Amino acid sequence: MSSADDQKHNLASIFLTKSSYHHFACSFHPYHKHDINAFIHVLTTGLGVWGAIQLVIACLDEAIAFWMILSYATIIAATTPLVTAVFHTVFVHGCLQVSIVDVVEQYIPLESIPGGAPGACAITIAVGYGLQDLIHWLCAEATLMSSYIHTKPSTLFVHTIWLMPLVIDSVLIRHLYVPKIFVSRNRNFFCQVTSKKAIEEVRQWINREVPETPVS
Repeated sequence: MSSADDQKHNLASIFLTKSSYHHFACSFHPYHKHDINAFIHVLTTGLGVWGAIQLVIACLDEAIAFWMILSYATIIAATTPLVTAVFHTVFVHGCLQVSIVDVVEQYIPLESIPGGAPGACAITIAVGYGLQDLIHWLCAEATLMSSYIHTKPSTLFVHTIWLMPLVIDSVLIRHLYVPKIFVSRNRNFFCQVTSKKAIEEVRQWINREVPETPVS
């Protein structure tokens, strides 16, 4: 999955250095190199996570739902970089402010949906997931899930927990599309580097191995 498969995961790497998250991010971003894919994922993943949060609210006692959602938001805040954590916390707060019941009943009676509110939540999650796979196909990029689901299916749990912050990160590493909005980055590879020395070694290798082309 990643070139850093020897990464050791422990409490320090998860909560202090956040290197476990960065390690997984190195596996995630190569599957989301296309700008459109990265941008649309904010919408499709956001739709699915909103549906999941609303499903918890619809199916569980109010107090239990509150603590489950708070635990999820806290785990993300404690295991991801600060800026990512702030954006994700704002997103979760927004999900709590918009009731799926209110949204659905603006268009159709909730009773017409099989399962009522939980059914509407399940449909929302399915639509988000389906659109996510569709945009991968349209952008000709494989999904991260396809790289591990047959060999290490337990990774799906980590992928699911960190999915929304990873999607947020994919926009943040593009500087919210603002400074270089007219520059194509769809063939760029995004990853964490171990040191400045590693960057210098890559530069030296390029100068040595890649012929110089004096014209554009």
